[in-house]
Amino acid sequence: MTALCLIAVLLLAASYVGYPLALALFAARGGASPVREPVDDAALPSVALVISAYNESAVIAEKIENSLASDYPKALLSIVVFSDGSDDGTDDIVQRYADRGVVLRRIEGRLGKTHGQNTVVAECHADIIVFSDANTLYRPDAVRQLALAFEDPTVGCVIGNRRYVGDSRSGSQEGIYEQFENWLKAKESQLGGTIGACGAIYAVRRDDYLALPADRISDFVEPLRLACAGRRVVYAAGAVGEEPLETDFWRELSRKRRIVLRSLNSLWAERSVLCRAPAVAIKVILHKIIRWQTLPLLIVAAVAGLASGYLLLQAMTLLVSAYVFTGVSLLFWLRSPDRSAADLPLGFVGRLVLYSMGVFVSASSATVAFLQGKNQIVWNARS
Repeated sequence: MTALCLIAVLLLAASYVGYPLALALFAARGGASPVREPVDDAALPSVALVISAYNESAVIAEKIENSLASDYPKALLSIVVFSDGSDDGTDDIVQRYADRGVVLRRIEGRLGKTHGQNTVVAECHADIIVFSDANTLYRPDAVRQLALAFEDPTVGCVIGNRRYVGDSRSGSQEGIYEQFENWLKAKESQLGGTIGACGAIYAVRRDDYLALPADRISDFVEPLRLACAGRRVVYAAGAVGEEPLETDFWRELSRKRRIVLRSLNSLWAERSVLCRAPAVAIKVILHKIIRWQTLPLLIVAAVAGLASGYLLLQAMTLLVSAYVFTGVSLLFWLRSPDRSAADLPLGFVGRLVLYSMGVFVSASSATVAFLQGKNQIVWNARS
């Protein structure tokens, strides 16, 4: 029991403390990233901005206007919106921009984002493909920042800097989580390359794009395959895309569950590719897989620690139990229809415990669904 407790604790410590600390230390020894010199517009590559949409009538016009306002040379930028069977008028709104060069590519049957991206990229001839979501607004220079990173011929994928804006009193602490994720990506990028893109803002070379089966999660598997093939996946902090925080806490957790479920299915399908790239596999384990299994590891550590007979481990068990009990209690508290996260007990600490426990429960639920052979290919528009 003592060994079991220590294994669980060491895995969590490696993922949450050891790995970030090692990244920080090695990145510091490597020095700061080199300053990129300005590039003349005539030397820039052509770019296709591909926007994924399903029932995005509430935000698609703003997204298109935002895309048209990019400071990237107009002659080098094309905008394509693919609609995955939208039935709320999204397509009609997109077609109003046809005279300004915006292309609508409708795909029938709700076949998912990966299928839509495969279809659109097959018809594109731009040098660089930038993928975006309909509710993510780019800063004017975001596309330029993504494109400039491809000056390095070893780079196959560039991940942008998604930032959440909005009131975190909804119960979501996604902004804090995203800051931590971006920090990890920046450090990994300094040390040769990161893994896993953000579907709202990332880019690949057209020649490097790999058409994936529709059941794969493209913004995870595409960079993963490129990294395994020896292409660099880098993080561009200057390529900023802003996205509103999800206002419905439970919808946010449902989205988390879907992402983890698709990622687990995709990793299992890509296991032979990962086995040929052990350095990438280690990053995936430390950066992703262990964190998805936080809740069961906490429970194992608590139960084994209690049964171990060692006072220190038993004290740790009490702390873990208090956290789990508080988190689960807050989740049940928020389930009442007359309560909101803005009124949550314990203030910021309560919201942090609530959100983290919600994420861990969602990941555990996704793991159970994965073991049952389930997957979820399509997505819904965020509120």
